[in-house]
Amino acid sequence: MKTIASHRNARGIMRRGYRFSTGSVHIILTATGYHGTNYGNRTDSRNGNNRPPSARIAISRSP
Repeated sequence: MKTIASHRNARGIMRRGYRFSTGSVHIILTATGYHGTNYGNRTDSRNGNNRPPSARIAISRSP
């Protein structure tokens, strides 16, 4: 992760206006949305509380 962050920073590539850090690279590489799966139904519409992962709906993107 440090190599990736250093490589991008050396080329001036920014993430939302900030330089890359090892933490930001880790977040990108482990986020399910970047791998093609997003989750819907995360919050209860009546009270705004987060639903448990078992109640969420997986939405896969087609290639």
